Amino acid sequence: MTVREVDEQAETGSANESVDALRQTARQLLVLGRRTGRIAMRFGAAHADELELTMPQHQALRALRHRSCRMSDLGGRLMVSKQWASQSVDSLVRAGLATRAEDPDDRRHAVVSATPHGLEALESHEQALASFLAGALDGMPAEALERLDEALAELNAHMARRRDEGYFRSLRDAGRRESGDKT
Repeated sequence: MTVREVDEQAETGSANESVDALRQTARQLLVLGRRTGRIAMRFGAAHADELELTMPQHQALRALRHRSCRMSDLGGRLMVSKQWASQSVDSLVRAGLATRAEDPDDRRHAVVSATPHGLEALESHEQALASFLAGALDGMPAEALERLDEALAELNAHMARRRDEGYFRSLRDAGRRESGDKT
């Protein structure tokens, strides 16, 4: 169900319990996303001397973890402007965490790849953050943690499918219009 369909159902008075449940779950995700985002940013700032990556570098390397991509595709995958993606890649290249090369299929474009050192830095950063967050989960009942882990795995798989279906494409396009990015 799309956002527009959910809103149309609510406006016509035909909103049902499933629509309300979708919205409530979405609200919980928003709260969790903001909370974990702030924690990750603060963690990165507090441990900047120990960690090799800034948060923008971390995000860009995550997008490059499994495959190289064109600069314009990187911006789209991250849902950021071409300028933001370019600045992040510039800092990764300067730090030896990524490479930028001419696209062999189209010389007008550059292809960005994570270096082995960049992938090691990403893994180290994520392990440190996961360890910190694990401490915050300490004390939750084992059964609750198991259910949460299963639900989050299912949610991540579902969101990846929705991404692959193009559901989030309009957000990328909106970000480009806002920044003046035409690619």
